[in-house]
Amino acid sequence: MAINKCKLVIFIVSILSRTFDLACDWLIYYEVSGLEQGLVFGPFSTGLEISLLVFCGIGSAVYILDVILGLVDLNHEDYLPAWLLDGVNVVSIWFADVPQILINVYIAGCREEAISILQMAKAIATLVEVLTNIGFAFAKSCYIKFKSKKTERNGIFLKVFIGIGLTVMLVGSIMVFGLTHFYLDSDKVVQFYSPQSFYSGKYDSHKYLNRSGINMHFDSGQSTIVTMNPGQWIKLADITDATSGTSQSVVASVKYNSSPNTRIWIQSTTLSDLTAAEKSTCYDTSTTPFTVVTSCSTDLPATAVTTSVVLKFVYQVPSSATPLGDINYNFRVYEGSCVATASNPQFSLGYSNVLSSVDNSLPLEALSVTTGQYYVSVTSLQGISKAWKTGQFGCESTGSTAPKLDTAIIISCVTWT
Repeated sequence: MAINKCKLVIFIVSILSRTFDLACDWLIYYEVSGLEQGLVFGPFSTGLEISLLVFCGIGSAVYILDVILGLVDLNHEDYLPAWLLDGVNVVSIWFADVPQILINVYIAGCREEAISILQMAKAIATLVEVLTNIGFAFAKSCYIKFKSKKTERNGIFLKVFIGIGLTVMLVGSIMVFGLTHFYLDSDKVVQFYSPQSFYSGKYDSHKYLNRSGINMHFDSGQSTIVTMNPGQWIKLADITDATSGTSQSVVASVKYNSSPNTRIWIQSTTLSDLTAAEKSTCYDTSTTPFTVVTSCSTDLPATAVTTSVVLKFVYQVPSSATPLGDINYNFRVYEGSCVATASNPQFSLGYSNVLSSVDNSLPLEALSVTTGQYYVSVTSLQGISKAWKTGQFGCESTGSTAPKLDTAIIISCVTWT
């Protein structure tokens, strides 16, 4: 018996569109599961990742069932029962396609400006699936034989569920396309991004990293360094110093005396030869507030009993796993004239954003030209989970909260004046 040409066309087009859509689903899962913590962006929740995997699995199972039913239908004298085909369609739409597109809307809303061919392909694949489902419904109606009124009444409920599902998919695909390709610039003008790469693409790093710093906190209870209360921080460098500099690294030094502690000297450079510090500020810690002094080179000579914490921050360039890259660091502690010591002060590092109302030009918050104090969480600093809200949905940042320790980074003692 000859194969109905209309059914053959429907089968081929349907399988092609579903194959394209299923491939996009698995590729998106592969990309999401491969995300790592970096600057601003990190992995999505485990729940979302598992959900993606489950719905991809359901979609794959329904895809296989579609192929089997399609092959049977090609050699059937008439179309398979409408209730069977519609039932499989309902399962496919509501247990695979709709959840997938809703998850993709969330991903797109939390990753605005992430332009990739893959994301656009998913939006197009969903749109094509909606249109082919509608087109096939009309095409099949031309060949399905007359059914009883009772059958039509029973089938209408399935068709309603299908129609609602297709509508959700249509709206979702439009939202995914819009969220990933249109954005408002600083002047509130709508701009369009064209695809740049197959996976995660272009991000506006300045939007997130401007006024963000790499900060240091000495733990309380240490007699060799002035006491720092919880939430007080020293800014070692701006994050953009590492991400935008030619060497893509920053070397910072925190030097201080003890018994008693009267000076703290913070210096940094992005130069690879380490011949001189580009930024240098010294504070007299015996006053309240601290006083900016210019005599640290004589107050803290190399022969004095001083401690220097030298840190090197290295920028890791962006990748599909870390769209804005990441920062690794290593450190060494020296006493006096570059004598390495095993007695390390206890400190922690972290990222934070200096509030727009606070001067962020110096390592400590400037109260005046000659005085300063530690930056303080909440009053002068904003946590990066809030400061780095991402996407048009304003999702909290899931990126790294601090540089990552990498002991392979080589540290050299610096003797800046």
